[in-house]
Amino acid sequence: MTDKKLNIKSMNIRSYPKIIVLWPLLVESISSWILLSFFKDVFYPLSTAFCIGWFFLFFIGLFAMAYDMQAGKTTIIVLSISIVILMAIMLGVFSFFLDFIAAIVGDPNTVLPTYFYFVTSVMLTFILGFVWVGAHFDYYKIERNEMWHKTGIIFKKSERFPTSALRYEKEITDIWEKLICGAGSIILIPKSSRSIHLDTVVGVKSKFRKLDLLLSHLQVETDQMDRR
Repeated sequence: MTDKKLNIKSMNIRSYPKIIVLWPLLVESISSWILLSFFKDVFYPLSTAFCIGWFFLFFIGLFAMAYDMQAGKTTIIVLSISIVILMAIMLGVFSFFLDFIAAIVGDPNTVLPTYFYFVTSVMLTFILGFVWVGAHFDYYKIERNEMWHKTGIIFKKSERFPTSALRYEKEITDIWEKLICGAGSIILIPKSSRSIHLDTVVGVKSKFRKLDLLLSHLQVETDQMDRR
């Protein structure tokens, strides 16, 4: 353990809205717009793949925002879908289903226009940028002796909590959040106060480790003072 880690004096914990799981969709939209606009001769044959990838990420993102993809539930859903598809293939129904979908959708080579990717990129950049800025004006700052909840841009507010006897927990309730953002929940339980539930904390593993180092150092100092 380095001296730098031992000298941690404070840390910030920020909770983000769950919409940040759409950042892969933003990357896909920007990439598709650039590649199909400026390198059309090379990447146009892949337009259908870009289209399918966009809708796949869009579906996954909406599903993740609407439903907590817990490990047990997600495993059951994936297994159930896999069993249904396998049974459909064995019964010869799957090819009929694909033909039915193709008849409804139409030409399977249909592609999205480049301006669609551009407009999507602008909207997602604005929304996610706004979310990122907002999180930097509503956060918890934890020091060795106290914890502050700071909010506001012009009229700033601060709420103070002592860190003595502060308890804290970590929860990983959403697999997609963890895979895409390394995110999870941190629960702070101050002494003689309500518990504070911070959802979608990006980099929750490193934040929790840093919190351990910060508060364990405080505990060591407290024990030494008690012995004196």
